[in-house]
Amino acid sequence: MSKTDEEKTYWLDNPAHIDRLYKGVMIVASILLIPALYDLFMAFYDKHAEFGLENIEHYYGFYGAIGYVLFIFIAMGLRNLLMRDENYYD
Repeated sequence: MSKTDEEKTYWLDNPAHIDRLYKGVMIVASILLIPALYDLFMAFYDKHAEFGLENIEHYYGFYGAIGYVLFIFIAMGLRNLLMRDENYYD
């Protein structure tokens, strides 16, 4: 006997699974925070840059912001390229 679509239950229908997922995300985020905190505490450590641009103050912040903006513009262009008419599947 197979279940109908109305009787199907999915993994995230169970509140206990949502709690596990939430706790898992928090654990992963905490683990990823460790290198950032280490870098914060080692701010007074003299790092040797590979390229001259890395010596500019806040270089990585500007690099990330410019990359983010470029990502948005590329996504907007791809949307115009890939978008279909409203009645495409009719």
